[in-house]
Amino acid sequence: VTYCPLCLSSSVYQGQRDSTDTFSFGVSGKIWNSNTLLFDKSSHSLWSQLSGEALVGPRTGARLERVSSQVMTWSAFKAHYPSGEVLSRSTGIVRDYTQDPYERQGYYRSFALWYPLNHEDDRVQAKELVYGVEFADAKKAYLETDIKHSGFIQDTIGSHSVLLVWDPDEQTIRLFSRQQGDSVLEFEASEGFLKEKETGTLWNVQGEAVQGTLKGQRLQSEVGQSSFWFCWASQHPETDLYSN
Repeated sequence: VTYCPLCLSSSVYQGQRDSTDTFSFGVSGKIWNSNTLLFDKSSHSLWSQLSGEALVGPRTGARLERVSSQVMTWSAFKAHYPSGEVLSRSTGIVRDYTQDPYERQGYYRSFALWYPLNHEDDRVQAKELVYGVEFADAKKAYLETDIKHSGFIQDTIGSHSVLLVWDPDEQTIRLFSRQQGDSVLEFEASEGFLKEKETGTLWNVQGEAVQGTLKGQRLQSEVGQSSFWFCWASQHPETDLYSN
């Protein structure tokens, strides 16, 4: 589980490639495109926190497998997952983990970037939060405010039909495939649910059909990525940007 305060990005990766190859990582103290670089302790290759790709060292070009995850507030997590666990702050290091050094210096309130980028894209203000989606044949970013205000967005990215949903209870974004068998589902809003147009089936924001012909079926979750726009665009200069 990784986080970069400069990009406001969290990424979760599968740490075990196979039964004999398990990665152990540390924070290198270096950055690339204003994004934290991790190092693996076996080869000391440097890996991008945002993309999970090794950029320098013996493992250059290798990529970690991203795991689907959600970003939500602690209060929302406690309310919906009362038996859930949280990582202990008893690390053996004397540090106030409630303090963000970048926040104290006004980083998040400022438009300024502290470190240079290989590529800058002014289609959106640099520190606007976006939700990025990456497939082999295309990449696209969505303003998080657009997803929240719309409630859901259905779109096509390359050859993939997707559904982005704002979960108002858990205060998080969920990403699904709209491909169900041989069909691509089309949705419309219906009093707190999503109604599939062809059959009238009602779906909840967790991607489960709760009433109608398709009841009991679930949409396949896909993997997305929240970050500041400048970070996503600098690492994916060919990205499309959703226009609401």
